[in-house]
Amino acid sequence: MLREGLKEPLEFAYDEYLFGRGFFPQDGEYPYWHHVFPHTIDLSGKTVLELGPFEANNTVMLMAKNPKKVIGIEAKPLNFAKISVMQSFYNWKNFELILGDMHIFPQLLKDKIDIIYCSGVLYHSDKPWWLLKTCMENCNTVILGSIVSSEYPSRHRETVKVDIDEESYHLEVRKEDEKCHSGLKRKSLLFSEEELIRFVKKNGFQYEKYGSTIIAPFGLWVFALLTK
Repeated sequence: MLREGLKEPLEFAYDEYLFGRGFFPQDGEYPYWHHVFPHTIDLSGKTVLELGPFEANNTVMLMAKNPKKVIGIEAKPLNFAKISVMQSFYNWKNFELILGDMHIFPQLLKDKIDIIYCSGVLYHSDKPWWLLKTCMENCNTVILGSIVSSEYPSRHRETVKVDIDEESYHLEVRKEDEKCHSGLKRKSLLFSEEELIRFVKKNGFQYEKYGSTIIAPFGLWVFALLTK
């Protein structure tokens, strides 16, 4: 009833997984998110910050890993409503949802964070270096899933030079739409993986890939564990 009743006012992109059997696979199957989390990380007893939960499609995965608490920060009101529905649907007691801009998350939190889960949001930021540096300044473990600028697939790419901490980086300019999964600004900027690694190491963190690279419509999707 809940699934059918929300299809029109709150259309879920991950409907099949949130309300179907995507999160509860049969024998021999994997949940859709089995590749998006490093197997070396144990969330038991940890407080996790999730940036931009979207529809709580990855929140379900995080909550299933027995964390002490998960805090989600979401800036889009429609997504906030969807996540609230899923919180009620799954009856999460140790989940806190905050409406706000992920770029300023230290100002929005009261809890000490053990792990930051930053998946599907870095490439929607107009200041990805600010967001990533804020993550690394406030937590020693960052789980990153992001599209990075690449020559694959082949297409015209506009780039801009950005000076960060006395070093120059060339980031790709990407136009954003107004859909619920887009960024807050009209344009976002993308690191290439090489420049991303350079930036991460410049800030004293290790960059360790934990999943297979995926060719996305406007770049490459990479999964990396950043640790200090």
